[in-house]
Amino acid sequence: MSSIAASCCSGDQQGGPKISFANGVWVDKRFPVKPSFQQCVRDAFKAEAKNVDFSNQADEAVEEINSWVESQTNGLISGVLDSQHIDPLTALVLGNALYFKGYWKNKFNPKRTEERDFYPCKISVPFMTSSCSYLYGSFDNFKALEIPYQSGKQDEKHFSMQFLLPNEKDGLQNLLEQFNADSYGLINRHNFQLTRTEFKDFWIPKFKFLYNLGNIKFPFMEEPMELTEMVHLESGEHPVISNIVQKAVIEVDEQGTEAAAFTGFDIFGPPPTLEEKLESFWRTILSCSLSNNKRLD
Repeated sequence: MSSIAASCCSGDQQGGPKISFANGVWVDKRFPVKPSFQQCVRDAFKAEAKNVDFSNQADEAVEEINSWVESQTNGLISGVLDSQHIDPLTALVLGNALYFKGYWKNKFNPKRTEERDFYPCKISVPFMTSSCSYLYGSFDNFKALEIPYQSGKQDEKHFSMQFLLPNEKDGLQNLLEQFNADSYGLINRHNFQLTRTEFKDFWIPKFKFLYNLGNIKFPFMEEPMELTEMVHLESGEHPVISNIVQKAVIEVDEQGTEAAAFTGFDIFGPPPTLEEKLESFWRTILSCSLSNNKRLD
């Protein structure tokens, strides 16, 4: 994973795509971060694991995390968390941010962009057009077009975007279901054998998508997490994932593509023990009794 992070964080400053991959770890002060873990995330992911006060300064912690996300995504994603995502039991927040910005190898002329129908809803959206040669392939129920991004002079990595077009105007849902069911198998089956094709005209939609999904629940989230290598835990403490938040944005225009994504894991510490609950209960009763010293007839 550290090698992946290193390759993602690298980018050719001579014109290639800008790609960043960042991780953040925020731990409630009840659980001191182990120096060995701090060193690990620093060396492997160029990240910092820091202690915050989720119990008493939740708003400040949320503001710090949101500021980090906004910075790592070049302002594309903001306000990803609010006070509802933080609870007095919150022990840990893990965050992962991705950012991409690339320019087309052959940019589109904005003057040629025009409104056309987009299906299956048949709505009018701006379409970009060009007359170039690109990698193209036609398959059983869809066509594929690959458009490359500009690469840097010293960049050995090459990036491109693939556009898939269903053969039928109402075939988008079926194609999405195919990919959701077996995306790797579908790509493998067709092998995406694309060939260089000269186009007189082709049309690509200009778009911006926003995706926001909060309070995601999975069965594995009920299983206690092993965090002893990360933080100091008392015997019997078993934190669990309480919430997963995802937010993503992608914009495609005549110049290229800019995209960002954030995934956050909110991990709860152990709930109060029965003894702690009883102690709190009797403390409340005692306080009420002392403050209400009138005789009841």
